[in-house]
Order: sequence, then C-alpha cells, then structure tokens
Amino acid sequence: MQQVVGKQDITILADRGYDDSSSFKTVHESGVTAIVPKIRTSANRSKGLFTKEDFVYNKEKDVYECPAGKDIPFSFVSTDKGKPLRAYMSAMACKSCAIKSRCTTSTAGRRIRRLDDEDHVERVAQAYKNMPNAMTLRQQTVEHPFGTVKQ
Repeated sequence: MQQVVGKQDITILADRGYDDSSSFKTVHESGVTAIVPKIRTSANRSKGLFTKEDFVYNKEKDVYECPAGKDIPFSFVSTDKGKPLRAYMSAMACKSCAIKSRCTTSTAGRRIRRLDDEDHVERVAQAYKNMPNAMTLRQQTVEHPFGTVKQ
C-alpha cells in the first residue's frame, strides 16, 4: 500500500446542465466529489404530488418505500437514451392507499424508474444538500470574471 503525501480532497462544482449519471460515476471513481444541482424534469411537485425524492430506495431489498410506508417492488428492466433503467411499480399497494391522490393520477399505480448508476446521482444530490450555498458561491467567484473575459 502506498501512502500519498499531501493528497487533497478534490471537489468540483458545476452548473445544472452537467447533471449526468455516467459522468458522476467516472468522477467518483477518480476520488473526486461532485456538487451539481439536479435537473428537475417532473412537474409533480407543482401539481401537489410526491416526487421521486419523496420515495426511499432500500438497496438490500431492492424496493422503494413510498410516503405511506408501503414497498414498491422491482418490476422490469427497460432503457432510456441507451441507459438501462429498472422500473418499480406499485399497482396493488396503491389501490387501497389513503394518500394515493397525492402520489399519482394513474389508475395503474405509481411507477419509479432507477438508473443502474443512480447511487452516484444520489451521492451528488447529497453533496449538494450538504452545501446549499454552493451555487451562490460559484456565481460570486466565477460568473463576474467569466462575463468580463467574454466581453
């Protein structure tokens, strides 16, 4: 085992547009921490519905737990833009759920999709939550010099 003298922790901060799970995997495997705001593609929050962030993934059981405390089991594998996805569906649990109207408008129940490397996405999201002023700090230190150079 070799000891590196003077090794520093490296953290990168990037704009929302760099939210990419395969890049996060590469960054993390290199020992670098990434802080990137998540791209919000779901309109559920604005509709008053739960979003994926309201569901907790249990890696050991390979299920999501919904806000009502029910397990949403793995159902099938598909792809999106060439990336493999695992789909979790809750048809049976949703039928008698008291808070279904806050969860989904679908009669088939709630469906959640998970990327193979989603654990890296969750790691970046946690790093961002741990440093909520990251984008403000970035704006203060990067945007003005960049704008000046661009002029």
